[in-house]
Amino acid sequence: MTRVRTQRGKPAKGDHRTYEASDVDPKAANLMIAAVAGIVFLVCLGVAGLLLWFGTLREPSAASPSASASPLLQTDERADRITIEAHARARLEGKAGGMAVEQAMRQTAAAGWDAAR
Repeated sequence: MTRVRTQRGKPAKGDHRTYEASDVDPKAANLMIAAVAGIVFLVCLGVAGLLLWFGTLREPSAASPSASASPLLQTDERADRITIEAHARARLEGKAGGMAVEQAMRQTAAAGWDAAR
């Protein structure tokens, strides 16, 4: 058997402890370690629950933009430019709704520049 010498002298006869008697009781130390481990476990569960609640760990919603929502690549620069200019010309001439720019200028000049403000 292992006999432990203490700073307070020789152990009593029949005392076969393997720890210092003035140390913390081993049962209390085991209980403290278990309590700390339990608290750490509960905190981890709480953090995981909060992350799930606020959606950090959830799948993204279906409303997120997809790859097809991005602008198309320009394949024919000349044809695209002609189309853009045709639309702009139609708006300026009043064919796409509204009033032609020239007609609006004539009405503004007839009413006077101060009336437009």
